[in-house]
Amino acid sequence: MTTFQQIALLLAAIWLALVIVRFRHSTIVLIAGLFVVGSYTLVSLAYGNVTLDELGLGIPKSWLATIGFAVVGLGVVLAYSPLADRLASRWFEKPPTLESFRAIQQSKANLFAGIVAAWLLGGILEELVARGIVLRSVESLLVPWLLKPLATGIAVCIAAVGAGVLHFYQGP
Repeated sequence: MTTFQQIALLLAAIWLALVIVRFRHSTIVLIAGLFVVGSYTLVSLAYGNVTLDELGLGIPKSWLATIGFAVVGLGVVLAYSPLADRLASRWFEKPPTLESFRAIQQSKANLFAGIVAAWLLGGILEELVARGIVLRSVESLLVPWLLKPLATGIAVCIAAVGAGVLHFYQGP
């Protein structure tokens, strides 16, 4: 495990703990945590302490396999979405509302800014932290003691639980 991974994993764990402590009032903690971990990663990239490949952003060995996984993933998401909606409406009395997004729905400029912010924060930084840093760091931490497939599976589960906790403020 590299020094970058140790520090980044520690930052992510502190961030996750703060989100849990703040729970329903965690928006500022979520954004600040993304900014801190993202800034640390950017500085580490600039100084050569971490590579894009170590963050899961390297060039794939096989474009055909990458496109295949993307198509299969898209199929799973499209098939699962209606089922998830049906299950959520049966299991939970009150579905989530979009009240917190009213401000960005007032104008096209606000909507555009909201989409860009969501893309940068959620689409890039959040995935970088959950999948690029946490998943790879936990995997490299476990590989000396476990078989690689088992270490990878545990790392995937830990990254998924962390991402779930980060989104729990939105409701079940």
